Formats: sequence, C-alpha cells, structure tokens
Amino acid sequence: MRRTAALLPALPWRLGALCGSPASGTEPALTMRLQPERVRQGGVALLTLEAPRPLGSIRILAGAREIPAARLDGGLHAVAWIGVDLETPPGPLAVRVEAATAEGRPAESARLLTVPDGRFSVQRLTCRFDAKGRSEVSVAVTNGQAGSCENHPA
Repeated sequence: MRRTAALLPALPWRLGALCGSPASGTEPALTMRLQPERVRQGGVALLTLEAPRPLGSIRILAGAREIPAARLDGGLHAVAWIGVDLETPPGPLAVRVEAATAEGRPAESARLLTVPDGRFSVQRLTCRFDAKGRSEVSVAVTNGQAGSCENHPA
C-alpha cells in the first residue's frame, strides 16, 4: 500500500508524458481511419479524424491533391471523402493529415490507401465523314466486343 501511495503523486506527470500535454510540448497522435483501406480507381474512401483537443487548422493531402475536410464537434472530429481518380496509378497512395490545435501546436497522421488496378476495358470511337457529309461511326472495345453504326443526315 505504501508503494502505491508513493507512486500516486507522480501519476499525472507520467500520464502526461504518455498522452502528450502542454508541459511535455507534444500533442497526442491524431486518430485517422480510412474506410475502406483498398479503393479501386474511380472509387471513394471515407477519412475520419479524431483529435484529443480541438483543431484550429486541418490540411489533408492524398498524394499531391489537397482534400477539403468538414469539421465536427467543435474541431474534435473531421471527415473527408477521398476520390480516387481513374488515372491514379495502381499501388499505394499516401494520405497525410497536417493539423494544428487552436493553440498552434502541430499534430500529424499518415496512412496508405491501397489502389488496386481497376481493370477497365478500353473503348475507341472512330468517326469518318465522306464528301457528302455522311458519317460512319465505329466502336472497338478491348475485351473482344465490337460494334458499328451509321448515321446519314437528312
């Protein structure tokens, strides 16, 4: 019992060192979640952010693109939709959050969003016009399907 009583006065300082405090000069880590963690090209992921103290500024980067965030609960939470462009190459996509508390202390977090190959078929559209202004349109698709249609203006 005496040993426990001797540790109690030091407990707030130890908790502050573990969790971050104004006295330690560091902020606790932001909690960042991506749902889902794998998004095909053309898909969307939801980023949720939770902070132990209200955030004054939030900057979210997906690769080199800046993503707008909506703050909730007075800055303790934020959400953002991360759209994965069709031209985003397959592989890991770095998602970073750079934030600061209302007092100006920096807080950061980072995750990797996995972008698998979307495996979209490629379509090519060809239009030809003859001397009379009539057009012929043909469509070729890489998965073996093909089609054509003719358009004869009146």
